[in-house]
Amino acid sequence: MAGKRSLCVLAAMVLMVSLANGQAVDQPAKNDEPTNSPITIAPSNITTTTTSTTTTSTPKPTTTTPEPITTTTTTTTPKPITTTTTTTPEPTTTTTTTTTPEPITTTTTTPEPITTTTIAPITTTAKPKPDKPEEGMWRVNYTEATNVSCIVASMALELDVPYTTKDNKNLTAKVYLPKTAESSGSCGNDVQIMILQWEKNSVKFFFKKDNTSYGLSLFDASIVTDSVNFPNATANEIIQLNYMSKVFNSTESKSYRCDEVQALNLNSSKVSGAELKVSFLHLQAFYNSSASGFQEAINCRSLTPDIVPIAAGCALAALIILVLGGYLWGRRRSQARGYLSIS
Repeated sequence: MAGKRSLCVLAAMVLMVSLANGQAVDQPAKNDEPTNSPITIAPSNITTTTTSTTTTSTPKPTTTTPEPITTTTTTTTPKPITTTTTTTPEPTTTTTTTTTPEPITTTTTTPEPITTTTIAPITTTAKPKPDKPEEGMWRVNYTEATNVSCIVASMALELDVPYTTKDNKNLTAKVYLPKTAESSGSCGNDVQIMILQWEKNSVKFFFKKDNTSYGLSLFDASIVTDSVNFPNATANEIIQLNYMSKVFNSTESKSYRCDEVQALNLNSSKVSGAELKVSFLHLQAFYNSSASGFQEAINCRSLTPDIVPIAAGCALAALIILVLGGYLWGRRRSQARGYLSIS
């Protein structure tokens, strides 16, 4: 009984091994069939486990010699893994950039009209000439940095200059010293000079001191025969005029004053009969003060010609002589008649 049971067990085991081998042989055939379905491998790791089944039979000792037991090791080979990678390309996005050109702006520049400016000729309008000379005041300082003056003068000055016109007419020009004339000069110990300039004209005063008195020793003038003062003159020239005699005398530390018109006959190499006329004259030379006024003044005696007083004196003397002569002649005649009546 026991032997039969062992045989049955052995037969069962053999059958199980045979069945196992048969499955191992048939399985690859199924795997050789093509598969159209792609196998997608998940990103997880694939673990292949090989299972080996070993069946060991330990027979019980029997009197029957068993057939050799074949031990079959079944190795399960995993199916080859076919990895089919399907790359789905990203959709190509075509970006069409349409550049719209900026509208062309046509700028039409209208040139500004050319304005032609006609420059009018410069017309120099001469100031109207005054009817008489203006009274002005001038100073000559020792230095420009100080206001201490050596000469102070106030006056109205006129120069009468004869000239000939282009049509051979003889006229007299009246040249006035303007009160805007610029002053300059020098301050010496014995001689002091005052220069007055305007336009192209000038006059110079030379004052000389003798001991305790002083006076004008020389007057000099330089006059241009312009169209204002010498209309229709034959030529534009410079006329030099001078006066060389001591006038306007005063004592030191005093001023000289004369409101009357004083006329001085001037000498010239080009004209004859020129004359200097000074009025409202008040001057002081060898002065040493910054005061705006003058020191005590000595009044003038007119320097006009003495013809009138001389003529009057002569007439008076002649009258006296005539009266006296007539008286003597009448008395003598009366005495003669007396003598005749007695005899």
